Amino acid sequence: MNKTQNRSLTANRIAYAFFVAFLSFSSFAYSSILDTCLLRSYGGPGNEFAYSMAAMSDSGIVLAGITNYYGSGGNSVYMVRTDKNGIRRWSKVLGGSAIDQCNSVQVTGDTGVFLIGYTNSFGQGGYDGMIIKTDTGGSELWEKSYGGSDWDFFDGGYLLPDGSIIACGRTYSNGAAQCDAYAVCVDTDGNELWHIQLGSQYDDAFNDVVLQGGYLFLWGQLT
Repeated sequence: MNKTQNRSLTANRIAYAFFVAFLSFSSFAYSSILDTCLLRSYGGPGNEFAYSMAAMSDSGIVLAGITNYYGSGGNSVYMVRTDKNGIRRWSKVLGGSAIDQCNSVQVTGDTGVFLIGYTNSFGQGGYDGMIIKTDTGGSELWEKSYGGSDWDFFDGGYLLPDGSIIACGRTYSNGAAQCDAYAVCVDTDGNELWHIQLGSQYDDAFNDVVLQGGYLFLWGQLT
């Protein structure tokens, strides 16, 4: 995928909204027919997209993605917190004056939320990988960018047991002719601990990351 194909750079003419479908677990577990318990939508008259969600300790959820209606930028990070029945408790708009997007939400128990994505509102140049940490009320604690002088994107993330975060995606900075697979590990304050970059002369990317059996698995495409 090249830069011009990035899904968030062109606004769609159709109005979209966040939504969540709550399904009966018993139906999911024991029947081929799912029962929809309720359907909730969140957002304004513009376009809102939810790209990730995570469970909170009180059985509620937090969703995050983008909005092009709220905020000061072309797209801003949009974050919605609900109770266990999908009733909105609050929503937050984060980001700067250009384009900011969240692709992965990671919850740190009762201490906060990490929003992982990308920005061109601030950083080294072009687009940069971005991590925002908020408290459990959605108030921003810090916001940091990662990458080089060209375009860099985070598409997935994972919270490690020690509280550090792995963010992964793709980079056009300091790599081969196209984009390289790119991952960064940061501590709880957003300070970089290490990063890796893999690729060939074609497009390469990490889509997400998991920890299993003491190993980190980063998956995506290498060409």
